[in-house]
Amino acid sequence: MKAVPKINAIMFKLLIEKEMNNFTVVELRNAALEADLLPQDPNEARKKIYRQILSFQRKGWLNSTEVDGAKRYVVSDEFLAQSFASYKAKYQQPKANQPIQNEDKKVLGEELSRHKGELEITLGEIEEYQSLLCRFPSLSVSLNKLLHEAQIRSANLLGKVKAVSATIKSLRSESKC
Repeated sequence: MKAVPKINAIMFKLLIEKEMNNFTVVELRNAALEADLLPQDPNEARKKIYRQILSFQRKGWLNSTEVDGAKRYVVSDEFLAQSFASYKAKYQQPKANQPIQNEDKKVLGEELSRHKGELEITLGEIEEYQSLLCRFPSLSVSLNKLLHEAQIRSANLLGKVKAVSATIKSLRSESKC
């Protein structure tokens, strides 16, 4: 018994389920975009569709005709006489509201706590370096270097705290919707 050939899920949906015939590349691309079968970038979608059309032409499943300078593709009799199965689609349209994982929230909360703790330690360091500078002006060269490094670390940590906090805040607002 001859195996049933598998074809791309997009082409299966358009040519077999929707029975499209006598189409241009752009018409097939638009149908795929409307059905959310491809990412929404029209140029990338057109390239993907065109590659599939060329593959089908090489196999004798599509014939091309040129009408008024536009190339149109017609499903061949060989294609119509054959049965096909579909490969699973590689592209999945992202779900609008995917549930936010509690594990992600937990990890973000732990990161926020860690960054806040490191920031507090670094701010304490900065205060101590400033205090040491007042008490030991003769050590100003080395203390200023250490103070500057601590200030840079604190700025980086503050950025991390703000980024993680904003992420947590956006997750909370998304989960309320």
